[in-house]
Amino acid sequence: MENLNNQFYVYSVDTAAFYHVGAEQTIHAEELRTYNLRKKVSELIKNEAVIKESKKEIKGEVKLINDNKTFVRVMNKKKLKRIVLIRKGIKFLTKRIDKIKAQLKDALGESEGMRTLRSSSLLDKQRSGLFDSVLSRTLGIKAKSTTTDIIIVQSYYEKVLEDLIKQGFVNEDGEQYVFYSAFAGQIRQKKNIFLKKSVWDEHQKSLMCGLTVDDINAKGGMNINKFLAYLALSNSATSEWKDFNIDHCIVVDDMETNVSAIFDVIDTENFTIDHDKRKGVDIEHTDGSGLILPSLSDKAFMVRLPFVKGLLIPTPFDKFAKEVAGNTKVTDIYGKEWDIIEDNVQIIFTKSQFKLWKFYIDTENKENSWNNYKQAFKDNKCQAGKLNEEESKDNFSEAVTTYQVLQTLYNMKKSDLEGIAEETNKFIKAIGREKEAMLNLMGADNANTRKNAMQEAISIYPELLSDKHVKQTIKATKASFVKRAKSGKLKVQGKYTFVSPDTYAFCEWLFQGNKNPEGLLNDGEVYCTLFEEGRLCLERSPHLFLEHALRDNVIDDKKKEWFVSNAIYTSCLDAVSRTLQFDNDGDSLLVISCPKFIKIAEEHMEGINPLYYEMKKAEAEQIKPDSIYTSLKAAYKANIGTISNKITKIFNSSDKKDINVDTVRLLCCLNNFEIDYAKTLFKPTIPTKALKKQLNAPDKLKAPYFFQYAKKKTENQVEKINDSVVNQLEHVIKDTNVFFKKVVGEVDYKLLMNDCERRTNNKIIDLYTKLDRSKKWLMLEQKKADIKSYNKLWIYEHIREDLLKINNDPYLVADVLVKHLFHTKNSAHKTTLWESFGGEILNSLYKNLNKSKVCVDCDKKFIPTTKRQDRCSECKKKHDAKLARERQRKSRAKKAKEKVSR
Repeated sequence: MENLNNQFYVYSVDTAAFYHVGAEQTIHAEELRTYNLRKKVSELIKNEAVIKESKKEIKGEVKLINDNKTFVRVMNKKKLKRIVLIRKGIKFLTKRIDKIKAQLKDALGESEGMRTLRSSSLLDKQRSGLFDSVLSRTLGIKAKSTTTDIIIVQSYYEKVLEDLIKQGFVNEDGEQYVFYSAFAGQIRQKKNIFLKKSVWDEHQKSLMCGLTVDDINAKGGMNINKFLAYLALSNSATSEWKDFNIDHCIVVDDMETNVSAIFDVIDTENFTIDHDKRKGVDIEHTDGSGLILPSLSDKAFMVRLPFVKGLLIPTPFDKFAKEVAGNTKVTDIYGKEWDIIEDNVQIIFTKSQFKLWKFYIDTENKENSWNNYKQAFKDNKCQAGKLNEEESKDNFSEAVTTYQVLQTLYNMKKSDLEGIAEETNKFIKAIGREKEAMLNLMGADNANTRKNAMQEAISIYPELLSDKHVKQTIKATKASFVKRAKSGKLKVQGKYTFVSPDTYAFCEWLFQGNKNPEGLLNDGEVYCTLFEEGRLCLERSPHLFLEHALRDNVIDDKKKEWFVSNAIYTSCLDAVSRTLQFDNDGDSLLVISCPKFIKIAEEHMEGINPLYYEMKKAEAEQIKPDSIYTSLKAAYKANIGTISNKITKIFNSSDKKDINVDTVRLLCCLNNFEIDYAKTLFKPTIPTKALKKQLNAPDKLKAPYFFQYAKKKTENQVEKINDSVVNQLEHVIKDTNVFFKKVVGEVDYKLLMNDCERRTNNKIIDLYTKLDRSKKWLMLEQKKADIKSYNKLWIYEHIREDLLKINNDPYLVADVLVKHLFHTKNSAHKTTLWESFGGEILNSLYKNLNKSKVCVDCDKKFIPTTKRQDRCSECKKKHDAKLARERQRKSRAKKAKEKVSR
C-alpha cells in the first residue's frame, strides 16, 4: 500500500550538534581526536598479530602472550616490544577518554541558556529518510525533498537532551524548535523528534485533533510515554485514505469474555510458578481491532487517525444486524444509540483503538462526545492514513522461520531438521538453473507487490536475468540467502497474515447483547482460506517460550459467508492470544502448514501450558517538559535484547540437560515487563540472590555460534559450534556454487530506451562515472553516522539531480546511460543507473514491450522497424547473410549450367 520509495529527508543529529561554543566544543573536539587516535592504535595490533595460532604451528623465534584469553603470535622480539607498547598506549588513551568524558559532563552541567543547532552539523551524511506519513502530509513536505521543519536528535549526553526538551533550541537563523515526540522504537534508540515551533503552532490542532496538552492535563493527564507513542502515530509510514468519511464511523466497547484454560501461573512478587492451574482469564478479543463493511474494503488493513490506531477487518455487520439479529441499533462508548442502517455506519471502531477517548467526553451531555471528535477532525482538516493492507490470496509469499521458532524445538533430531530444511536447499540449488527461483530470489515474482524499478523490469522482461549486473546481484543475494538460512530463516510451507478475532462472535456480542457469544469457531479451531482444512501451527515473533499454537483449520460455507478477509480468525472460546501474546491491532502470525514441522511442534508442546502473570498498568501524570524528560530518561534503561539473548543461550546450550524450561518461563515474564517498561516504568524485583544467580547464569556464555549469521557477530564473540538445533544448520544448509544455465534469451538494450536511436553524450557519461565512483565514500560517511541503509536513496537523488543539470530530459539521460552501460561497456555494475533513472527505464520498457515481437529464430523480444520484420537485428543479419549465400550459390549453379549447355 504505502510506497516505500516515496521518502522525504530530515537531518538526524546527535547531542554534540548543540554544544556551546567554548569549553563544551573544545572538550568534545579533544574527545573525538582521542577516540580516533585509539582506533588507529588498535588497528596496529590487527596488522601485527595473527590470532589463535597453536604452539605447534609456531616456528623460529616466537613468543606467546596471553591477552584476555586470546593467543597472539608475535614473530620476533621487536614486534613483541612494539605490541606491548601499543597495548599500553590503548590503555592510556582509554583512561584519557574517561577523563575527557568526565570533564565534558562537568562542562555540560555548568551550561545555561537555550542551545543552538549549528548549521555545520547539517551535513549530507546526516540526512535520514522518512516515509510519507500523516505528519509529512500535514506539514506539506514534498517527496524527495529535504526539510528542516523536523529534526531528529539522538541523545548521548542526557544533560543536553534535558536542556533541549525543557527549553527547546534555536538554529543559527533564530528559528525555535520544540520537542514533539518519540515512539517506542525511537525511545530504545534514544532518538527524539523536534519540530519548528512555528510549524507546531500552525498544525498542533490538526495533529492532535483539536486537543492541547493543557486540555489533557486539565482532565488528569496521562502516562507520558503512552502519550508520546500516540502522538507519534502521525509519523507512521502511510498512504492517505482519501475517501475516508468520519461521519460514517462510530466507536463501541470491546468484546471481553472470561476464558477458562490451564496455565502455568507466575507470581511476579515471589517468582514462583504454579504449574497446571486451571484459571478463568478475562480476554479482550477485539483488542486493537474494528470492523469495516466489505463495500468499502474487502481487505483487512491498519489505520491511523489522530489518537486512533489498529486493524480494520471487513465484515458484513449490516447484514448480520438485519438478517441474524433483527436489530440494527448499537450504543457507542459514550452512551449514544446509533442505527447502523439509518445513520449509514460503515466503520465500527472499538474503544481499544481510540486511545484518547476519555479526553473528548462532553461533561454536559456525554452523547455529544463522539460528535466532538468528529467535528474537531473536520474543523482541523485532520487526515486518515492506511498501511499494511493485506495482499490478495494469490500474492501471499511463502514465509520463512526464525531462529527463535526453531531453537525452542530443542529436541529435534538432525534428520527432522534436514526434512524441514529440504525446501530451502532445493531453492539454493535451483538458483542459476531455474528461472522461477531466480525471479523469486530477486523479488521479481508476483509475491512481491512492492517491487522497485529493476524488480518490476525483470518481472515483465525476464531476459534481464542474463544481464551481467543482474547475475552479479543474484550471486550476492544468494550468498546472503545462505547466511540467513544458517541463521534459522528457512523456507517453509506457511504464510504471514493478520490475526483476527471471531468477528461473527463480535456481532453476536454487539447486536444481540450476548455477553458470552459462541461465534463460528470452537475452542481449538481457526479459519484461514490461505490453507486447506487440517492442522496448522501458529507462530508469532518475538517467540521466547515454547509458543507453538497448534490448531485445526475448519472451512465451511457459513464461515466463508461471514469471514471475508485472508486473516486467520481465532475463537473467542480459546486462550490462544495468551499462548502467543498477541493483540489484534495488526499483529501478524506465521501460519505453518508443513506436516513435518507440525509433527515436531506437537511433540515439543506436550505438557506445555501458556504462561499467566499480572502486568502493571501505567500511571497518569501531568504532561510537562520536566516529566517528559524524566519519563524518557527512565525508559532508556529498558534492555529487551539482553533478556531474550539469555533465553537464546539457554536453548542453544551444549548439553540439553542445561535447558531449564522454568528458567525460560521466568525470563520470558521478565522480558515482557521490560518491553512494557517504556510505558509503565515498572520492573519486578528478583526476590533472592539464588534466583538472580539462576537467571543471570547465561551471561557467562558468549552468544551462540549461529549469531555470526543472525547478528553479524565475529568468531571471537560467539561460542564454539555445538549440536543445538540452529547451530546444526551450519552443516544442514548446502551452499552450492551458482552456475548460470541459459534459461532466458539475451537482453536487447534497445527495449530499455525511450529512443533507441539516441546518440552518445560524453558529458553525461563522464559525470555519471565520476558520481558513481564517489558514492561509496558518501555511503561510508552515512555508515559512520549510523544512518540506516535504506537512506542511501538520497545519494541516488543527488546523482540524478547533478546529471539532469547537463540535460533536463530524464529520458534522454537514461537512454544515454543505458546504451553506454548495456551495450558499449556491457557493465556488471548498474545499481546507480537503476536507482537514479529506474522509473524512466521501466516506462520505456513497458512502452516498447507493447510494440515488441518475438524473434522466430531465437525467441528474443525485439522492436521491429517495419511491420513485416519477424527477426531481431542479429538474427536478421544472419538470415540475410544466409539468403545472400543461397543466392550466390544459385547464381553460380545457373552460370555453370548455362556454360555446359553452350
